[in-house]
Amino acid sequence: MLNKRWLIQLGGSAILLGIVFWILPVSSVVEALSSISAKVFAAVLVLFLLAHVAAALKWRALLGREVPIGQAIRAHYAGLAANLCLPGAVGGDAVRAGLVMKAVNDGPHLVAVSLIDRLIDMLALVSLAMVGLLLSQVDGISTT
Repeated sequence: MLNKRWLIQLGGSAILLGIVFWILPVSSVVEALSSISAKVFAAVLVLFLLAHVAAALKWRALLGREVPIGQAIRAHYAGLAANLCLPGAVGGDAVRAGLVMKAVNDGPHLVAVSLIDRLIDMLALVSLAMVGLLLSQVDGISTT
């Protein structure tokens, strides 16, 4: 049986996507998508997946414990999948932690590492946004 909340999220996403295609000409969207070469698409996909592997390794390093690399990567991707289905991003963190709990055997440490991991990600995003803002001012691009 499908979760009611999940169905609401799916329906909301479908409605928003429908609005986008109602506002934008479908032919223009198809043209833009077809302008991306298969090589560029594959390269970006590989880089995206490698970035998530790096994120899993960052989390593993923060744990400072004997979690095998493969297990850390599997837990990270399982957490990403859980974020698609469970309410809130914390659901993914719980799944990720649950999959390595036996190896770590320290719940408070896992919670602290998850908080630190989120803080690092937040600071990185703020830093990127600030660099983008500064670069947009240097290039004379108006932000208003």
